[in-house]
Order: sequence, then C-alpha cells, then structure tokens
Amino acid sequence: MTDRFNLAAEDSVKAIKEERVKEIFLNRICPTITKFDKKDMPVVDDLLRDFYQLPDTERAEMIEHIAVSLKYHADPERVKETHSVN
Repeated sequence: MTDRFNLAAEDSVKAIKEERVKEIFLNRICPTITKFDKKDMPVVDDLLRDFYQLPDTERAEMIEHIAVSLKYHADPERVKETHSVN
C-alpha cells in the first residue's frame, strides 16, 4: 500500500511540475517572445540554446550579470510591457 501511495504521490508531483512548466511557457515565455521583432528571433533562439548549454554555475553568473545590467540600463517602456505579462 505504501509503495502504491508513494508512486501516486510521485506521479502527482510530476504532473504538477509539468503543469507549472506548461503554464510558465504559455503565460509568460510565449507572450514575452512575441514582443521581439521578427528579425530578432534567430538571436533569441541562439540565446536560449546557448543558455541551455551552459553549466549551472555559468547560468547563475549570466543571470546575475543581467540583473545588474537591468538595474542600471533597463528600458522603462519594455519594463512596463513585460510587467503586463502574467
């Protein structure tokens, strides 16, 4: 009984995580990507692919660098646009 319960619980957790990923993709990533010009899409694609290929430590450094850059150089209009996305 405990094994079946654990498997059911694990399946539930997995389903919740998958649903959350789908929700983020549909409600945040897709609307944000549509804000780019069509000509920028190959660069966006390259950035996502390159970011994926980095080890976690390098990803963390990139995220930190972007956070610092945004602190001093964010475009106010684009900030407003992205805040309107769920």
